[in-house]
Amino acid sequence: MNQTTSRLATAGNGITDRAQEYSDEVRKTASRARERFSDALDQGTEWASNKTRDVQATSKELLAAASDSVTARPLVAVGIAAAFGYLLAKMLNRD
Repeated sequence: MNQTTSRLATAGNGITDRAQEYSDEVRKTASRARERFSDALDQGTEWASNKTRDVQATSKELLAAASDSVTARPLVAVGIAAAFGYLLAKMLNRD
């Protein structure tokens, strides 16, 4: 019986060692995945921030151009707005 107990203890220690190795590997893999995700998130945040700045700059340029056009030809702008309003009302009031 003493031999059986010794064998079981040895097998139990082997299983414990393997479980610890697997646990360490899982921890390392999770750490690498977390680092990759963090890097990807940083890159995505930077990209979104750059695109937001680009969109803001473009919208300011378009607004300035539209303002200049209205200032240069106010009657044309009023006519275009009236025509657009008329067409929009026609489309929304269809029966």
